[in-house]
Amino acid sequence: MNTLKKNNKNIKVNIEVLTNDIGSSTEKFKSTLESAIKKKKNRYDIYVYENIYISLYASRLLNLNGYLSKDIIDMYDPKIISELCHYRGKLLGLPIFLLYSVFYSNRTLLKKYKKPIPKTWNEMIETGKFILSEERKENNTDLIGFNGLFTNDILGTRSTYEFIYSFRDSVDAKFPDVKSRSFIDALKMMKKIKEELSSDEIFQSDDNATLMLMGMRRSIFLKYWILNEPLINLIDYDITRLPGSKEGISTSVPSGFNIGIDKDIGDERIDAAITTLLFLSSKDIQKRYLKNRQLITAINSLYYDEEVCKKADCELFINMQPLSDPFFTIKDGGSYSTKYRNYVFDYLYGDSTPQQVQNKILDIERIHFISLDTTDSYLGLTITIMVITIASLMLLSLLFLFRENFNPFFSFLSTDFWMSTVFGCIFILCLSFTYFGEITYINCYLYSLIQSLGISLTLIPILYKLIVKFPEVNKISRWVKKHKYTFFLFFVILDNVWNALLLIKPYSIEKIMVEDGQNFTICKAKSTICKLIIILKWVYIAILFLILIILIFIEWNIKAINYDLTFIMSAFYIDILAFFIFIGLNYMNVRNLVLYYLIHLILNFIIAISNYIFIFGYRLILAFARKTNVRIQLINKINNSFIEKDGTELKSNVVDSVQTSCFSKNESFSESNNYNNSEYNNNNPSFINRSGENMSSSHKKSKETMSSSHAKSSVFTKIMDYHNNADAYHNSNEIIYE
Repeated sequence: MNTLKKNNKNIKVNIEVLTNDIGSSTEKFKSTLESAIKKKKNRYDIYVYENIYISLYASRLLNLNGYLSKDIIDMYDPKIISELCHYRGKLLGLPIFLLYSVFYSNRTLLKKYKKPIPKTWNEMIETGKFILSEERKENNTDLIGFNGLFTNDILGTRSTYEFIYSFRDSVDAKFPDVKSRSFIDALKMMKKIKEELSSDEIFQSDDNATLMLMGMRRSIFLKYWILNEPLINLIDYDITRLPGSKEGISTSVPSGFNIGIDKDIGDERIDAAITTLLFLSSKDIQKRYLKNRQLITAINSLYYDEEVCKKADCELFINMQPLSDPFFTIKDGGSYSTKYRNYVFDYLYGDSTPQQVQNKILDIERIHFISLDTTDSYLGLTITIMVITIASLMLLSLLFLFRENFNPFFSFLSTDFWMSTVFGCIFILCLSFTYFGEITYINCYLYSLIQSLGISLTLIPILYKLIVKFPEVNKISRWVKKHKYTFFLFFVILDNVWNALLLIKPYSIEKIMVEDGQNFTICKAKSTICKLIIILKWVYIAILFLILIILIFIEWNIKAINYDLTFIMSAFYIDILAFFIFIGLNYMNVRNLVLYYLIHLILNFIIAISNYIFIFGYRLILAFARKTNVRIQLINKINNSFIEKDGTELKSNVVDSVQTSCFSKNESFSESNNYNNSEYNNNNPSFINRSGENMSSSHKKSKETMSSSHAKSSVFTKIMDYHNNADAYHNSNEIIYE
């Protein structure tokens, strides 16, 4: 600090040290450190912190990019600056000194047995086994071959990454991919070293135990941080780079301490802190301590300084092959690194196989999805086969609409609307395919669009029929009947408009990270606009169902369509329940890939199949159960009618008799007795009933009376009246509708 005074800075620095107690775990120290940082606002001006904890300090530290010149930053090793001093694009400190793990070889034992320092792991095993064998002959049973430092904390994580890095294919190669053969070879060698030169206990011992082994000379080889003066002169070990899978390849995880500044201390104190930081990390200070072998610097030019290299082992540092620390690429808590280490240790100390470790590590961040690939699961292929089979059967069933013998069973809707209803069921069934592959915005959009269209194609034909059949003739029912396709197209366009709005603020893709399971992604409405669009969409669907249910209630007592409405209402019950479950799923925390998608897929299957069966499919069952040749019946009835009836009544009675013969007397299954006759009656204004009386004028009079009596009644009273007298209204409307 005298230099600061000489430069008239007159800065006084008070130092407070927070250390890890001997025997305390790294995690406990991390927790203590985190508490100390948050304990008092603006408590410290400057932090000298171990760079592995940079994420803990990040919220408190000043971004130095705006305070230090480019020349000062470029003075340091750019790789060290990038990997150990940056966090989320911010320079949060300068490296005040570094740490490297190196290889210690027992000088006395290697000289005794005339063995060179190993340069590969295989050489280390060969030399170690030989020396251990010879020493045990001399009753030296306390000697071990190698310590490992594969502890169950961040030190063990470093050792794991470090060892695997030594199995890269070349000096400049990247860290071995988990799927590579090099990764498998590294795991096998790791376990081989433990079993032939060490033990579980020794491999898991910490750095304090390593120092004891070093001091007592009880190990042939050791891995540890490079020691500084005066300790380095007190040990009987030679220091070299760590071995590798082959000669010329080495490894080491760089670590060390950074110096950073609190960002909330005010401009005046920041200026003083910057001055102190520049002094402590200056080239002169770094050179002084490096020359005395008291630190390792990140200023590379000092390793080519002759004065420095007379005392420091510059060649060792120049030829060091530091690992681009993988867990520094995941700086938010290090959960990936912890899982990585634990899975490797399941093999090193447990019964897992290298292949199992490989798959578990891949699963840490791998996003799983449903696909036709059967490598991991047959779910995708099974779903595809089921959807194609069921959809094909639905499509084929439409052919019966064009069979004459089936016509009486499909009189509720026109052929084109029956086709619309079935295609709506197929659309909902095909929602399953939007879950296939990696989930993107397109999947989310297509799901919403297909779901909307599927619902509309299924329900709008029924809505059309119920409006047209409304007990009391009104402008709406007249317009809808006259503009059938315009009415239908309106809802289809409305669906496209709803979903086009999602292109403004689309769904977000949310990752569901599962501990010891399969990660997956889901569509999530996170923006306010997206949430509002989704809410409005479901409100629209709810209103549509509400209108349908009210109309069904009103028209429930129309005998001609009561049977149809019973089955349609059954389908609606299932749909509404399924939709409530869909909405509830958005608030459930389902963290299992297969379960999450199976719930959605099963619900879609239930909606599609139940709609098909209760609206369309059951008619086929009845048609096959009561199969009748309509043409032959028609001919027979005509022949009988020539004998028994006059020509005026012939057509009406023949059609009526043929259609009613398809059903039992007590069933009001379809409109064969009323609706089909009404089609005939509407085209024949002079319709005459079976008793020979002209019904037109009497029904008109009845209609006027009923309309007048309900003009001032409440909506609820009208609905109840329509419900109770629906059949009477219906019969009246059938005659005077047109």
